[in-house]
Amino acid sequence: MDKFELLVDILETYFQKWELQQFLEEAGLKKSGNKRELAERIVKESDYDFTYLLSRLTKDELFDIVETYFEIKVPKSTTKQELLDIIFENINTDEIEEDEPLLSEEQIKKLEKEDEELLLKVYKLLKDGFKPYRIENEADLEKQLVVYLRSSLSSEIVTPQKAGASRGNVHIPDIVIKNIAIEIKHFSKDRKRRDEWDKAIGQVIRYKVDGKYSGVILYLVDDAGIVPDYYKEYEDVIPWLKIIIKK
Repeated sequence: MDKFELLVDILETYFQKWELQQFLEEAGLKKSGNKRELAERIVKESDYDFTYLLSRLTKDELFDIVETYFEIKVPKSTTKQELLDIIFENINTDEIEEDEPLLSEEQIKKLEKEDEELLLKVYKLLKDGFKPYRIENEADLEKQLVVYLRSSLSSEIVTPQKAGASRGNVHIPDIVIKNIAIEIKHFSKDRKRRDEWDKAIGQVIRYKVDGKYSGVILYLVDDAGIVPDYYKEYEDVIPWLKIIIKK
């Protein structure tokens, strides 16, 4: 079973139809069809990080996937994060992946340029065009950003992943646009711990290192006044990072 069929089969088997429809709705894609068609559409057309999708399953379900699809016996003490790692290590070593042709240097440069242009485009949209309105929390801010980005770009390439979503040690960007990750933070007046800024920087670095995103935008509403004045210096030393601070 190749990688595509494997992912489709797992989605079809372990998720309810309404859950698949919910994923598609959040990705701005059609929700019609049977379970197999819904699963295929998620794999083919969405930008979902499959670590995020499978992290929604229970530990017992992940055990079942490891034993059923990969015939690997693991002790019951295995953590959920370790089970996810096993699944994706085996998916990533699928023979279909090995047979895919390597990109030429010219093609790689072209893709890198497209990613850089998209990063700058989204950054400019959020910096100059988006105005947050009556923000209560990060989930509210995410909804507003998703609506704005989908109206400004294409709804098909803007994938929300739930504000602050994390499962165990799995950290998922709040919004993904092709190969660009957007992390959303709202430092409210009752959230004045200085280390919140340090945590935010650490989180965007993990997206680049672990998620292999080509660029990351940190969009932060700082009602607490804890972002350092020199925050722009982070962009100077981290070329793939763009920071937007709103007060």
